[in-house]
Amino acid sequence: MQSNRIGWILLWFAAAVFFGLGLWYPIMSSRLFFKFDRPDIYLWSSIQSFYQTDDWFLASLLLVFTFLLPILKWIYLGWSIWRGSSQGRLQWWLEIINKWAMLDVFVVAVILVNLKLSSLVIVTSLEAGVTYFAVSVLCLQGLSFWMARTSDNRNV
Repeated sequence: MQSNRIGWILLWFAAAVFFGLGLWYPIMSSRLFFKFDRPDIYLWSSIQSFYQTDDWFLASLLLVFTFLLPILKWIYLGWSIWRGSSQGRLQWWLEIINKWAMLDVFVVAVILVNLKLSSLVIVTSLEAGVTYFAVSVLCLQGLSFWMARTSDNRNV
């Protein structure tokens, strides 16, 4: 149905915009000793920071689950919308990606918990980038669910 396809395109585009905003805006800010502000923390700069401090595992985990898998999923869903169907072997890959898609939320949560366990000396707060990134993940999940449900009922 044409109305489904228009809705899919809008949701797909919204996911891309929110993902971009999540990269553009900081995810955290921190203060040291009441008034000494530290530079804002961005998602990409945090990955670079982990690589620079030789924490390869965490940096790689963040890279794969906050960049690569969402981008692959976004590309696949866009291709499926254009093609008009999400059937076949690529659908199997999307199901695998969906199973791991919540790991990116888990990784962000672990980092936030780690930073939230700060003392009176360091105070951290969430910024708009976290919200934009979370909305992007929700848009991709919703789009994936909607397309799979529609495809199960009948061909697009």
